[in-house]
Amino acid sequence: MILKIKNIIKFSAGDLETITEIPTGNWLLKVNDNTGEYYLEKQPAFTLPEKVYGDVYKNVDRYLRTFSRRDKNLGILLKGLKGTGKSLTAKCLCMASDLPVILITEPFSGPAFQSFLSNITQECIIFIDEFEKTFQTDDYRDSQSSLLSIFDGVFQGKKLFLLTANNTHTINNALLNRPGRIHYLREYEGLPQDVIREVGADLLDDKTQLEDLLQVFQVVGEVNMDMVISLITEMNMYKENAREAITHLNITPGQSSYEVIWNETKKDNLGIEREYTFYTEVHYHPLAARKLSFYGYTKDGFKSSNSGQIDLEKMNITSDNDGKIFLKHKEGHISYEFIPAKPYKFVF
Repeated sequence: MILKIKNIIKFSAGDLETITEIPTGNWLLKVNDNTGEYYLEKQPAFTLPEKVYGDVYKNVDRYLRTFSRRDKNLGILLKGLKGTGKSLTAKCLCMASDLPVILITEPFSGPAFQSFLSNITQECIIFIDEFEKTFQTDDYRDSQSSLLSIFDGVFQGKKLFLLTANNTHTINNALLNRPGRIHYLREYEGLPQDVIREVGADLLDDKTQLEDLLQVFQVVGEVNMDMVISLITEMNMYKENAREAITHLNITPGQSSYEVIWNETKKDNLGIEREYTFYTEVHYHPLAARKLSFYGYTKDGFKSSNSGQIDLEKMNITSDNDGKIFLKHKEGHISYEFIPAKPYKFVF
């Protein structure tokens, strides 16, 4: 029997309002510290931005389609960088499911907890946002293990377990590489260029700055939505391009040390023009300043006459999957290749 007292739902007997199912909506799982009794408390509905970018709904449709075709529980783990779509996908999934959503925000465990969830025999979503933080206890493996029997579906009812995490370092190994428990694992490593392009096309006042915006984020590394919106807002407000605006913002590229290589034509000691390859090392990201200054040397110590005064406004900036950054003068004068420097290794 399910009892409903205003916005509270319990499983016990008594002369109270009874319902046959948990209504659709968000319900926070709580426990009475005095009695140890678990209950559900109604929560506000999720809200979504005016426009959802990327393949969020495509993934949501896949997850719900799979859940509808299975006769057992379905586990989904959305993992990765903050602000890249994990929570948004989770909210869209919950709202599109038309199912009751049980929110777990505390590291519950034990027989009473398992018994409460097992009493829910209707289809529902068990949503644990930032799973590795919620269950970040000294014995997190034991506390997470209490969910394994529920994931495995040994109790009545079919449930969709929806977990988000920033990393998997403190997630029980029994949950990983086990599609029977966690069927879907989606990793969010940063916003793809097509999503950044779509956001920029919608929000940039000066659409001619779109390519510059894409070039900047191409070399920044992992990008989240907060970074994109903040940079576009700064560009719109101060009528600046992306390279100017980003120098004022709290956006720090992950890599900051590079070996720089470029070719340059110089006269040798005999006055004959030759092409030399010059090298140097810088300890900042190319986007950290509007102009870059450095001297380069050949392998045999021949010094460049070019001080490396690079005006970023005159350079096209691209990168590759290995983290290399390429600066090429728009008029084709010279090209620089920035190769990420390997981190120092300390030997004890």
